[in-house]
Amino acid sequence: NKNQIAFCLSCMGDIFSAQKEITKALKYYNESYDIAVELGAKVQQCNILSSMSLAYDQEKDYNKALEYIEKSNKLAEEIGYVDKLAFGYVAKGNILVSTGKYNEAINSTKMAIEITQETGNTSLLTKCYNQLAQIHILLKDYNLAKELSQKCMKLSNENGIIEDIKNSASVLSEVYREQGNHKEAFEMLKTFIKMRDSVNNEENVKRMAAIEYQAKEDGLKAEQKAKELSFKAEQEKKETELKRQKTIRYAFTIGFILVLLLVGVVYRSLQQNKKQNKIIVAQKKEVEHQKELVEEKNKEITDSIIYAKRLQDAIMPPLKMVKQHFPESFILYKPKDIVAGDFYWFHALPQENAILMAAVDCTGHGVPGAFMSMIGNEQLSKILNEKGVSRPDLVLNELHNGIRSALKQDQSAGETRDGMDITLCKIYLKENYLEYAGAMRPLWIARNNELIEIKADKQPIGGLDADYRKPFTNNRFDLSKGDTLYMFTDGYADQFGGEKGKKFKYKPLNDLLLSISSQSPALQVQILESNFDTWKGNLEQVDDVCVIGIKF
Repeated sequence: NKNQIAFCLSCMGDIFSAQKEITKALKYYNESYDIAVELGAKVQQCNILSSMSLAYDQEKDYNKALEYIEKSNKLAEEIGYVDKLAFGYVAKGNILVSTGKYNEAINSTKMAIEITQETGNTSLLTKCYNQLAQIHILLKDYNLAKELSQKCMKLSNENGIIEDIKNSASVLSEVYREQGNHKEAFEMLKTFIKMRDSVNNEENVKRMAAIEYQAKEDGLKAEQKAKELSFKAEQEKKETELKRQKTIRYAFTIGFILVLLLVGVVYRSLQQNKKQNKIIVAQKKEVEHQKELVEEKNKEITDSIIYAKRLQDAIMPPLKMVKQHFPESFILYKPKDIVAGDFYWFHALPQENAILMAAVDCTGHGVPGAFMSMIGNEQLSKILNEKGVSRPDLVLNELHNGIRSALKQDQSAGETRDGMDITLCKIYLKENYLEYAGAMRPLWIARNNELIEIKADKQPIGGLDADYRKPFTNNRFDLSKGDTLYMFTDGYADQFGGEKGKKFKYKPLNDLLLSISSQSPALQVQILESNFDTWKGNLEQVDDVCVIGIKF
């Protein structure tokens, strides 16, 4: 049922909007709106446009918010959805206030008041008076604001709706405070607090739900009335068409005699078409069968990849474990596909009061990269646990030999170029220094508005074992309080995007990390992810991304 699908998609949008995930909310709203347009469900279209305006308002994109509420208002006026139109003028006024257009906001709110006075929706009328009073407070016209808010309070008390009384008391308290009448301001503040504490009781919740239900019911009635009018017009059109066809039939009666002469030819042609149609139907069934087989295989493959992702997630340490040792740290991990060739590795060495931490970029991404990451993770654990090797340069030497052996790269018949790049650090917690070794991947440390780079050895792990290959270099670096260490794979810098669709590159990444290094890790990872998504835009992610930051 497409109507129910559209409703569910709209509800998903409401959920994500309430959680401030506006991008996801707008995605579901757009999908719901397309179905509503297809079905001709104008009430539903009107509600979705209003919700999209509210989402853009939360994002402070007031131009978009204004555009969508005006579309909603126009449609509500067309179909006679009066309560929604009044609500739309209130929402438009609120948006105009945010942009500083107070006079236009006043006009929009007054339009809402005119409509609600005609419909008798006193609850919405109190909201209109409240909004109008708040605008006049902003304009410092406190006398008019007081008059409006007192009228609103009187109407709220007559209605007995606690939520409206609470809001009216809040605005009236602000007016009294601005006028220097602190006694009355305090009395209204006490009324506000009292109503606020009562607003969530069961009786009021039910009443509010009933009002909302009635509003939706009125909208559906308006849509039903529009459909009835459309059906009546369609029936009249059909009657006119029947009369026209009757006239045509009389005119073509004589011509029918001539058509009989062509029956033989037409019959023969139909027989040939029927035979051809049977062939086409058989071919269509075969194509559909093959399609079903392909879809079934795709599902099996996807399920296998998802299972592989669970395995891959299981071997990587949770961020919670990392934060037990480095509270001021973050990990930005964005696989290109379901599974990834990038991974991060973490191991505590209690006997040395040290931590081993690595960011690893395996050859490829997706399933091939994931297989390489599993091999790399297994080899690192084996080197540490079975061989007892923990110095970074020696670990990389062992890892290189282990990868070549696992992939049979030391046999001429099975030689491949697969391997990995890696940044590996051994951090001594008590002594405040680290040892680092890198295969193609450098280590960056932000200190005093400067980004220090410790260069990696220009040779990967695995691949062809050329004669010129050298042992990896062990680097020592003394840490100071406030230093921020960065380990990363090449996925961030290699991402295409921007206005010209070019790579992000390392210099801008260097500048970005330096500019945010003084921020908290939580804010740093948020800025990095937001910058990545903005740079990428609508382009495809080209590689797995892994960025690790640790603040000392």
